[in-house]
Amino acid sequence: METGSPPPPGPGPLGRGQPPKTPSGQEKPPVLPATPRGGQRPDQRDLSNRQAKPHRGQPTINPEDTEINELLFSFQTACIAVENMLGQQWLNEHYSLLMEFLQNPTAVKPEELPFNIAYVDEENNIHPMETFEKKHFDQLKVDVAPLAPTQKKAENLRQQINQSIGQIEQIEGKMKQAGIGVSAIQLSPGSLILNEDRINQPVRLPGYSPVSAVETVRFRELPAVQKKGFVISPGKQQVRQKPVRTPVSQSRPQSVQVPAAQPEPMRKAARVSPQTIKASSREWLDFYRKGDSRITGQKWTRNEVMALDARRLETEHDYIQLLFPNRIASTVNTTAPLLTDQMVADIQQDEELQRLVLQSLDRILDFWGCTRSGDSIEVDASKKSALKKWALDNNDHNHKRITRVLNFLMECGYESAAASLERSLQGYRRANNVKPVRFWSEAVEGRKTARRMYFSKDMAGRNKTVRSFQNYALSHPYRDFPKAGERVDFYNREDPYYEFTNFWPVPDGGLNIDGKLWPTSEHFFQAMKYKGTAKEEEVRRLENPRDAFNYSRRPGNQARRDWGYVKEIYMLNALRAKAEQCPEFRQLLENTGNKPIYENAPPDSFWGIGADQQGANILGYQLMQVRDEIRAGLL
Repeated sequence: METGSPPPPGPGPLGRGQPPKTPSGQEKPPVLPATPRGGQRPDQRDLSNRQAKPHRGQPTINPEDTEINELLFSFQTACIAVENMLGQQWLNEHYSLLMEFLQNPTAVKPEELPFNIAYVDEENNIHPMETFEKKHFDQLKVDVAPLAPTQKKAENLRQQINQSIGQIEQIEGKMKQAGIGVSAIQLSPGSLILNEDRINQPVRLPGYSPVSAVETVRFRELPAVQKKGFVISPGKQQVRQKPVRTPVSQSRPQSVQVPAAQPEPMRKAARVSPQTIKASSREWLDFYRKGDSRITGQKWTRNEVMALDARRLETEHDYIQLLFPNRIASTVNTTAPLLTDQMVADIQQDEELQRLVLQSLDRILDFWGCTRSGDSIEVDASKKSALKKWALDNNDHNHKRITRVLNFLMECGYESAAASLERSLQGYRRANNVKPVRFWSEAVEGRKTARRMYFSKDMAGRNKTVRSFQNYALSHPYRDFPKAGERVDFYNREDPYYEFTNFWPVPDGGLNIDGKLWPTSEHFFQAMKYKGTAKEEEVRRLENPRDAFNYSRRPGNQARRDWGYVKEIYMLNALRAKAEQCPEFRQLLENTGNKPIYENAPPDSFWGIGADQQGANILGYQLMQVRDEIRAGLL
């Protein structure tokens, strides 16, 4: 369990920023302040001041026109994706200069650099480079090192850029047919968040927008999706380059100009609003529930997809995004709906929708040569032709499809089925001397998911009585239970319920997790910061939990890049292991009845309630969830 000072800077959990409100009550995203240099505003753009160029004299469109909104949303998503990839390409070209600067930050004047760097903290506050300390630069070097360019990376990136530009042109054609005229636009390298999702997830910082020809296509009005970590933004000379009309086939566009539509009566675009996203969610739910309902911009109904034979399932590439939407836009089907919280909530609450999702899963599993029984998924070795779709070391497009299905299952709470699918596929590949697919492992390992769900009927029935720790965090704030008798507090060794802490020595040699014995859950939790490295074993062999706790605070022992995002699920899994293997811990937890549980840890405002008793108390709420799972017979 982590206590004390905040973790060092670095990529962390997905932060959903709460933009400050204007006096009128309308939310607007925060603006990154320009970096002061020598008391002067820099002759560079900051991370958030790109604006859209308006069209004039266009009549107003009905804001309820769902088709128009969907087209504009797809247009925005595709443009963001291209600017993100151009930013990656820009970083590749300036990688050596960036590393030289990080090795000796004082050797170069900031105003001479072709980039800006900022740090986004847990509260979405943005800190300019001038405020960085040595630890920031040290962490930056760690974060940037894995991004070193290679010839293969560069070639793949060029292909993706060209493909995405072609998709933008296709969307523009549909916009033209709908009566929306679009002038030539310039796409420039976008800002990059330096974390593990850099390649696959378009960056959406507050205020971020490409130079667009449609007045209300303002990317800053999309929900801000940030992650704690460092952000690098190309300097002014990059975004002011003269637009160059670049054919799709050209390999290295410095800026991309999409051809203008032919002059015709144009309509003013309606802004993309939360209502539009809700409308997209409703369309997807209708697509699933009704069977014959078609999503705007898509050619398939669900019934049509389910009727496809194996040959069509292999050759068609725009249906998988409809059956199993992800939160990240697809580069193959840019107009497919993205997975939203509302869609996840409906799946978790609607048994009929769950049945249809299971039907879709079984169809695609059969296509891949797999069988399912409840939440257990196995490979059918007799289906050789089906297995070739994913069992060869050939980077087949079905590998990406499998990643998408795993992501979808995990997001919706089907952890058990996702883990079983990933384990079976990887096991078959290993047995045939084919290396595992890293993206499949990352999809299921340490993911923060919704409430656990099950395809097994009896398990699903039990799961209805379980509340997630996130749910408990909303319904049981510490301030609502002021009387000591109404709650359970734990922290100090001499107090009751010390067994709930991660420092409690586990009897009988420790916890058995993944075939290894861990003296305490603290040993396991801290070691997972270095999973798959020699440091994992070093932490496991430390004498006491305090040593394990302090290990990551030693110089050079930075945690894995995605730690802030995955740490909660590792803690939850450690508690589940304690409940399954330690009768005294299990009984003590059951004996708390329905009382809320709080880690009364003054130094820790994340896992505990903190000194001001306003902390997140994640450990306490996770114990409450595990208590529910014990009662439901899930543990």
